[in-house]
Amino acid sequence: MEAEAGGLTRDELEGALDEGRLVVAYQPCYDLRTGQLVALEALVRIRDRDGRGLILPDRFLADAEANGLVCRIDDLVMRQALTDLARWRSTPAGAHLCVAVNIAVADLVDPLLPDRVATLASEAGVPTDALILELTETMLSSVGRGHEQMLAQLSAMGCNVTLDDFGTGNSSFAYLQRFDVQGIKIDRSFVQLLGTGGPNQRVVESLVRFCLSLGVHVVAEGIENVRQVEALRRLGCPFGQGYLMSHAVEADQIDTLLRTDGQGTVSVLADHPTRPAPVMPDVSAESGGLAGSAPLARVLVALGTLAVLTVVGLVVGRLVAVPVGVAVVAFLLLLLWLRTDVRRRRLESDLREARAWATTLMTEAPAPLALCDAQGRIELANPAFAELIGLELAVLRGQQLSSWVAPNDLLPSADGVTRATVVRSGGGVRSVETRTRPLRDQRGRDLVLHAIADVTPHEAEQERLRAEGRLDPLTGVGNRMVVYEALATAVTGGDESALLMVDLDGFKAVNDTLGHAVGDDLLRTVAAAMTEALPARDVVARVGGDEFVALLRLDDGTTAGAVAEQLHHRLQEAIDHHPASHAVAVGVSVGLAIVGRDGVEAEELLRLADLRMYEAKRSRTNELPLDR
Repeated sequence: MEAEAGGLTRDELEGALDEGRLVVAYQPCYDLRTGQLVALEALVRIRDRDGRGLILPDRFLADAEANGLVCRIDDLVMRQALTDLARWRSTPAGAHLCVAVNIAVADLVDPLLPDRVATLASEAGVPTDALILELTETMLSSVGRGHEQMLAQLSAMGCNVTLDDFGTGNSSFAYLQRFDVQGIKIDRSFVQLLGTGGPNQRVVESLVRFCLSLGVHVVAEGIENVRQVEALRRLGCPFGQGYLMSHAVEADQIDTLLRTDGQGTVSVLADHPTRPAPVMPDVSAESGGLAGSAPLARVLVALGTLAVLTVVGLVVGRLVAVPVGVAVVAFLLLLLWLRTDVRRRRLESDLREARAWATTLMTEAPAPLALCDAQGRIELANPAFAELIGLELAVLRGQQLSSWVAPNDLLPSADGVTRATVVRSGGGVRSVETRTRPLRDQRGRDLVLHAIADVTPHEAEQERLRAEGRLDPLTGVGNRMVVYEALATAVTGGDESALLMVDLDGFKAVNDTLGHAVGDDLLRTVAAAMTEALPARDVVARVGGDEFVALLRLDDGTTAGAVAEQLHHRLQEAIDHHPASHAVAVGVSVGLAIVGRDGVEAEELLRLADLRMYEAKRSRTNELPLDR
């Protein structure tokens, strides 16, 4: 029962926390394809003093944030959720469960958040990869910039960072580029449009496909009817939660669910209709007639044979005595039956051999294969496909292929390849490429054979090569490609940014006098000093022999000139402490250009910053020639 409306004061909130009246409820999240429980979202409530009602979060969370109590509440919720999760994971049905906890703005700006998370997970005995941290894009926009490093650190710990209420803010796609997230929850306002038809549904379908193409876990929120489940399955959305499956319930009800249902499934999802598939359909490129031994063909042959024999019997009966005619007819019937039976046995033997051969090919094929009907339902799959999906073959039969293999491309490429994403039953995400071939069985049914190649290792290697191609091999900072990409993002993202060009004065003398080994070490020292001096959100790159670039994102009240002067001081200090400075005088020249005010084209900004850097070099005063 919900308590009466009205906010809570700081004293009331502290009293509730001190008295242990904080309650954690859980809304289950299910695999829409199998009906299995995969995760639980922790939702906070406060119990009334009289114990008769619950106060919902919309009545106290805003006050908690304003009063500085939200971090304490979040720690209590996370501690309780992880403790409950440890108990559930000790059961067979809950062994792979995860728990999702919402974090607030105050958590994200707290530098101790990773330590808090690690400590709570360790105390509960739960691995951090079983913890999902949910944050909204609205929250990201309210905390400003500079929190990519925090989210990257949480991800490196194993936590699954998920963007909640996706699609409701103004910059969703930009956030996916800037922040390291492993999951997306599609807002209920979009899910409600599924199954309604019209342009709104097509927009939602495009949104779901886009999210799946990113290779992250996708969860649909606010599912309220079976029509929405069916639409999500067709689109390949793997996970969902909503009132159709379950409202938020307290921990003891989750205990009961896992104890009474060994699979932790929900009937509304598990009871989807499936069709038993034959062990091996008779498949050929063309439809055979009598060879297929179809019932209609057998009836026609029988009727034709009977007609012929009737005519023969009448003729013979008129020419000879009736008993002789009957004997002749009987003999002819026997000969025809023997001939037909021999032919039937031969055809059945050939079909058995062909079926066994095709089954062997499917079973022994190392590549995942799936045979589907015209509606995309799986009729037959091989062990490699079942291993890719993470389910038993018997479970896969009758399910929609698109529920497991979600295409990223609307149309195949010129060579017939379609890129797709597979979300495994256990939650892993794989990138695949599919090829299809239309077939027809002996009964004339249209079938489609899907051959699937797991390209995840290839894409990982490609990403590694791309990353290496974006790094300067000597210093480990970015290269010119990184600068161009960062400038393009800065221009389109609307952030106030500045481009800083740094050049070392007298560096050639270091190489000529002390050797290239010493010069290389000095360059590494400068790169390290720039990286340490600037926030992780800023981009540092080497674009020439002794030229470096920094792209600065400017917070409110921070001027580019002030940051440049501080960086100049830090770099000169690092150079002065390097052994090369004892033999050769090395200085620093800096040039500055403001993104937007001085231009938006990368080449123009680089040219202007370089020009101003050389003006500073010629002036020998190292003043930044820019009106700041």
